[in-house]
Amino acid sequence: MAELKCAIFDLDGTLFDSSSLWEDIDRRFLSERGIIMPDGFIDTLNTMSFSEAALYTKNLFSLKESPEELIDIWNEMARMAYYHEIPLKKGAAEYVRNVCESGIAIAAATDLERELAEACLGRNGILSFFSFISTTAECGKDKSFPDVYLRCAEHFGLESGRCIVYEDIIKGIRTAKAAGFRTVAVYDSASASSWGEMKAEADSFIASFS
Repeated sequence: MAELKCAIFDLDGTLFDSSSLWEDIDRRFLSERGIIMPDGFIDTLNTMSFSEAALYTKNLFSLKESPEELIDIWNEMARMAYYHEIPLKKGAAEYVRNVCESGIAIAAATDLERELAEACLGRNGILSFFSFISTTAECGKDKSFPDVYLRCAEHFGLESGRCIVYEDIIKGIRTAKAAGFRTVAVYDSASASSWGEMKAEADSFIASFS
């Protein structure tokens, strides 16, 4: 097996402890308006698109804001969370530092906007370990396609087989593996229902960075 030269980390749910982000935003949003969250509200929103959730929330609570305005408010709340609140998963900083000190290059492959990725990595003290960040927006394709991972490998002039991808979702594991990358499944509560599949399909798995 070829020697590993690069570790590619997903961010949300893999390094970032962000699985409860949108539920926290929903709770805070309603609390600021003096509204108690009804039972089952989050479960209902989880079945909807962003625009559907905005219209549902507006109608349910007779809010003055338009659905578009609600989306803008929620996105800004999320932006501020990445800048000021979202932590790393326990042990993640030490893990990344150890990988870097072992001589392996480190990259990120993320659905996040570059600005938010860099802000959260920087605030948590590990941005300097990342030599390259690839985003799906910059690639123009989501993680159903391997472009976001291949872009990292290409940056270092490496074949995919010399890179290892850390992911918390089954789609990412399957896409990266099909493109020839070695893969590590990382447990996250948001994707717990597919943890068995992820362990079976990935080359290895991490239940906790600690």
